[in-house]
Amino acid sequence: MQLVTLAAIDEDADILVYLNCPGGSTYSVLAIYDCICWIKPKVGTVCFGVAASQGALILAGGEKGMRYAMPNARIMIHQPQSGRGRINSCSCEKTRDYEMIFKFLDSARNVKYHLVYFTGIDWVMHSFFLKGHVEDVRRQVNEAVQSRHKINKMYAAFTGQPLEKVQQYTERDRFLSVSEAMEFGLIDGVLETEY
Repeated sequence: MQLVTLAAIDEDADILVYLNCPGGSTYSVLAIYDCICWIKPKVGTVCFGVAASQGALILAGGEKGMRYAMPNARIMIHQPQSGRGRINSCSCEKTRDYEMIFKFLDSARNVKYHLVYFTGIDWVMHSFFLKGHVEDVRRQVNEAVQSRHKINKMYAAFTGQPLEKVQQYTERDRFLSVSEAMEFGLIDGVLETEY
């Protein structure tokens, strides 16, 4: 990775990561964040354009005091996404009753394909064209729940906000101006331009 190379060249020089990122793979972003934490140089972040989804996590994960955005940038945070499609089969509203979800999966063994669509604390199960056996889908659900919890805890640590507020903010797509992102604690400052 380029961060490791830059750290090897001069371990005492700070590094700035410039972001214009609409998002990406949760695993890839966590690998980048692990690298940021592992190398000796301080790593700051600067948002040009947009830092959305997992891009916002990298932006907020920069060194405190070195997280910036340009005045016209937009930052969007939300929960990790999983799956596609909408053929409603079962709904568990405002509950963390995973047993209900798993009972649905067990009762639908004759359905070859399943999709789990996360809407925050609300869960909606769908039958759809996603390959996998019931046990595979169950494991995907567990992985997605763990990823969401991990990312919310990371945002809470980065911003200093209570976990409950982070969960509320990431429930749906939340677009923030640079001033709102700074107030929430995702960035530390705005780099001024002429307009």
